[in-house]
Amino acid sequence: MRLLLPLVLLSTTANAADVALPALRADLLRWQEIDQAVLKGDASPGMVAVVQRRHTAELKSVFARHGWPTIAMVGKDASQAAWLLVQHADEDRAWQRTVLRAMEPLVAANEVVPQSFAYLSDRVAVGAGEAQLYGTQGRCVARLRWEPHPLRVPEEVDARRAGMQLPPLADYRAMASERICAGFGEPGLE
Repeated sequence: MRLLLPLVLLSTTANAADVALPALRADLLRWQEIDQAVLKGDASPGMVAVVQRRHTAELKSVFARHGWPTIAMVGKDASQAAWLLVQHADEDRAWQRTVLRAMEPLVAANEVVPQSFAYLSDRVAVGAGEAQLYGTQGRCVARLRWEPHPLRVPEEVDARRAGMQLPPLADYRAMASERICAGFGEPGLE
């Protein structure tokens, strides 16, 4: 089974000099590295679940002590790492919803990357069987053809995407179709 990763570019720029919690920053970046290694490697689905549960527990502990890891606390790349780990915590939808509520006011304060909020918002909605706002979640329906899961008020999706610094849905659909759906229909890649 091939796991599909979100199509958001994570910053790899080191910005540790001006963060409030450099040790937490290092932890988050290390956890992200482990997460990505497990997802991109040959780990069994059971091993992936174990790693993701462990990261969820670690993030819950961080959240209880510090709140959501903001850009000022840990730097943009480490804040993005925390988001990626929550994005992969599909076994705990309540946790994802808690994080989404905590992130919302931080978007306007420039303490969370807007795209991260949009991706998590859609992930939570789709996981609950609801229509998504931004069109970030979807599936391959044919080779080189990605389609978003149902959208809430589809005619307004590009305006919402622009507000979250995301490209128009047509551009995203083309990119996702090429990057994700090239192997659709091949054994083990659907």
